[in-house]
Amino acid sequence: MAPARRAARRAVQAFPRGSLTHRRFNIGDMMEFISNGRLKATRHQVVTPRERAGSERLSIVYFGNPNDDAVFETFPSCLSTGAEPRKLNYKVFLEELLGKMTVSTPSA
Repeated sequence: MAPARRAARRAVQAFPRGSLTHRRFNIGDMMEFISNGRLKATRHQVVTPRERAGSERLSIVYFGNPNDDAVFETFPSCLSTGAEPRKLNYKVFLEELLGKMTVSTPSA
């Protein structure tokens, strides 16, 4: 896995209310691992703009976790010439991931 980097947060413009043509997805750490870092998992935080405080918001979240012994490896197409794919079972992957996490408190 690529080392954790700390980057400045940046605001992303919300889509207009009722827009059904665009959605944003946070790909997650496992996709970063199997793409050999080509796709980046992002840390994210959702903040309601002050001018919309008290308004409704709908969020649909889905987390899927494989069995602990499921094995994942880097996509061959994402490797440098001659590089061997890295293989991890899900339990080891999750232990590595959780070891990198820090707790942060949103600023007011």
